[in-house]
Amino acid sequence: MTTPNADRNPAHSCMTENTCDAQTNSGTCRQPVHDRLHSQQIAYLKAVPSKIRALFAKAYAGRASPRQAIQTKCLQCSHADRAEISHCPIQTCPLWAYRPYQSNCAEGE
Repeated sequence: MTTPNADRNPAHSCMTENTCDAQTNSGTCRQPVHDRLHSQQIAYLKAVPSKIRALFAKAYAGRASPRQAIQTKCLQCSHADRAEISHCPIQTCPLWAYRPYQSNCAEGE
């Protein structure tokens, strides 16, 4: 029995809508996006709180907006703690100025 991902290149990332359009050794991939998730991503999704699981799945599939991708990364880094994101001390992070859940007023930094 062959797996649906047997001949795909796991390094490709070109997708349109819900189907991958990357070239493989046997032609165009055309696998459904959910089939493109790596086993590590699938395992991580099982551990993510159900409240934010859809956001992570969308980001892993390459269908998230840049804002959603940043939100996902911040949630991953903070272990899904929104308060930690808003008070993030890691000012050397390239995403720090773009992190979600910031208060509207300046924090005197």
